[in-house]
Amino acid sequence: MSLPTPIGRQREVLYLPAQGHFAVLGTAGSGKTTLAILRAAYLADAGTDHHGPTLLVTFNRALVTYLNHLRDRSLRDVTVENYHKFARGYLASRGRMQPGAILDPETRMALIQQAVTEVANRYQTHPMFARPTEIFSEEIRWIVQHGIATVDEYIGVERGCSARQAAVGPSSWGGSARSKR
Repeated sequence: MSLPTPIGRQREVLYLPAQGHFAVLGTAGSGKTTLAILRAAYLADAGTDHHGPTLLVTFNRALVTYLNHLRDRSLRDVTVENYHKFARGYLASRGRMQPGAILDPETRMALIQQAVTEVANRYQTHPMFARPTEIFSEEIRWIVQHGIATVDEYIGVERGCSARQAAVGPSSWGGSARSKR
């Protein structure tokens, strides 16, 4: 697919100096995304004296997918990433984070086990609290991956994997654990 053609004032912004920082403001649908990909292609263009590898960072993963869909030869030196992937990659390159993780696996599992133990201490004995820490870790990963932010969202979500649901879903804990308080 080829890149869109700049329209209106996009040409002015597209060819601003290669050095420096610029903020591009506009309403929804005004062409900010189009301008971002065009500007990245311009900065990476081997036919210019300022060419070089160019990183285009956005907060939105769907936008990364869209921008990669627009990819053509003029974008071979352009990397498109969301902010979180960029930040994690940077930290990993500096030895500050393992790729794909915020905590090292041992610390993560220890914190999850500590949390399960603290919650279990508030309830009468229940088999759910005897489950391996890995089950709780996987459920937390799944919650984060699906952007679930509230208990109501968690309980109401459609679950595609019956084995996972059987292992940790609401039916395994709903109502039968009673608070000691």
